[in-house]
Amino acid sequence: MMPYHTPRINREMIYRVGTMGVGIAVLVALSRIHYLWFHTSVEFMSAVIGVSLYIIAASSYRFHGNSFLLFVSCAFFWSACLDIVHAMVFPGMGLSGGNFNLAPQLWVGARGIEAVTLLLSPLFLTRRPWDNWAFPVMGVVAIGWGGLVFADALPTFFIEGVGLTPVKKLLEYVIIAILLTAAGLIYRQRRQLPEGIGHLIFGVIAITIAAELCFTAFISMYDFSNLLRHVLKIVSYWLMLRIVLLTMIDKPFQVMSRDAYSFDSIPLPVLVLDSRGVIRSCNESARSAHPGGGVGQPLHDVWHQKITRPRPVRSVPPWRRGGNSPATSWAITGRAGSAWFCIRSGTAASGPVASCAS
Repeated sequence: MMPYHTPRINREMIYRVGTMGVGIAVLVALSRIHYLWFHTSVEFMSAVIGVSLYIIAASSYRFHGNSFLLFVSCAFFWSACLDIVHAMVFPGMGLSGGNFNLAPQLWVGARGIEAVTLLLSPLFLTRRPWDNWAFPVMGVVAIGWGGLVFADALPTFFIEGVGLTPVKKLLEYVIIAILLTAAGLIYRQRRQLPEGIGHLIFGVIAITIAAELCFTAFISMYDFSNLLRHVLKIVSYWLMLRIVLLTMIDKPFQVMSRDAYSFDSIPLPVLVLDSRGVIRSCNESARSAHPGGGVGQPLHDVWHQKITRPRPVRSVPPWRRGGNSPATSWAITGRAGSAWFCIRSGTAASGPVASCAS
């Protein structure tokens, strides 16, 4: 018997694939009208995705703690930076000065950064990334490669009317070999991958390999193999964006939503206070008892009718209170209807704390 949610998942998948198919058809049609428009659109869209991957991964890392994807996203950021320059110096843009080598050399640098990062990424499936070096080191590599390109310090990669040189083809096959090795290493540790993204990661690698194979066969900057590799590239970036959104946004919000539901399902009023006794959050029972639960207001102004003055609490010897208990504290007692309450506050090792009991 099929699970109840299967039709919904199938519809979502059909919608995503259909949307991607329509987008690809529009890009291919654009290439027939003006190839430079197509090329610039693909490169800038993939660059926006690459930069967004790192921004999302870095800003949400404290919520998901996914070292693997944060490390990979660093590579996509710097690859996107090289791709932007690649698009600007593509033949016909008027910025290359007639040099047909700049665009393929920058392409190789971007794909090389991605391939080597994927090769090293299994190290971060079980290890926290070294945030203090991963991002800047990749930046130094990307900027250094760009410097070599514009200093004309690299061998010739492309000859107009002839095609790729042996050096360029060799580098493409090296990148493909690195990607295949990366896929094997990731497969060996596939159980460490977040649930539901393993097939997408292998899809990204497979499509990138296919794009590099296309790059070994083209003769002109405007032929079909060059068009196909750019289409494959935007698909691989789209898959990577899907991986990041699924792992770093969708699932954390699902967990938060589940926790919020559990919080609201408690039948008694529950309040969350800061160190000053101001209500910062509450559950549904508290909101039912008082409008808004008193969020943003002092606890006693909303929930307690009569309050006595604070009275000191006898100090507890260190050997009885433990290392994190305060040596001195204060307490407030009062009465709300027929129930008496007591609030105690002090300073623990982690900062000011308060507790409330009725």
